[in-house]
Amino acid sequence: MATTGAPQGGIVGEGAVLAGKVKGQNLSVLGRLEGEVHIEGRLMVGPQGRVSARVRAAEVIVEGEIEGDVNTDSLILAETAKALTFRECAEGYISAHRAGWQLHL
Repeated sequence: MATTGAPQGGIVGEGAVLAGKVKGQNLSVLGRLEGEVHIEGRLMVGPQGRVSARVRAAEVIVEGEIEGDVNTDSLILAETAKALTFRECAEGYISAHRAGWQLHL
């Protein structure tokens, strides 16, 4: 039985490495994820997380590192986001309807 109000989604824990195709509702990456990612909701890359993948998600929040082709409705890069590089592809480097940065000066 599911608990009411419990968040739905998965976690790639610190120190874990996951490679392949990942699909789901929400996903938090605290370790490393490589391959292809399709998330219907939010993809959260934690401060120590690293994603090297082709990504499609409704919302992408990056505190760690992301590399690959990203297609999203909303992209937020925290001040801790590291070395973002996007490989060239037919669709372009990045596609986001809304992008934002969290800077603390």
